[in-house]
Amino acid sequence: MYQKLVPFDGQRFNAVDPIALRRTAQKLIDQLPEIPEDDPYEIRARLIPTLRRAIAGQVQQPIKDELELIGGLFIHERREGIHNINLGLNFSNLYAKFAARALALPLDSLKIEMVNGQQCAWADFEEEGDWPNKVKYP
Repeated sequence: MYQKLVPFDGQRFNAVDPIALRRTAQKLIDQLPEIPEDDPYEIRARLIPTLRRAIAGQVQQPIKDELELIGGLFIHERREGIHNINLGLNFSNLYAKFAARALALPLDSLKIEMVNGQQCAWADFEEEGDWPNKVKYP
């Protein structure tokens, strides 16, 4: 693992960790539960294509809105603490780890610095071979 100074807008980084993103995407896609035919959370339409792009290394920039990852019903019900279909706690945990990486959210307290008038923060990035011994957030 290494740290890199990355632009930070106060909520998210302006860069994704491609290795951690690929790792969390692969883990989620490998453990997807059976998706109901009506797919109320738009897992087939939104999440699976994004997971495949992340695994292929095609997600180079942070996803700007969680609605690009999954349907609004899932987001709403998660906030309310309910789910109409049983995706299971494992799905929710794996999704949260992937979403945090895809949205480039900070996972730890930040060390903020100003660089040429731009707010930046130190972010952890994984390197090939870091998993599992050197990874901070599995």
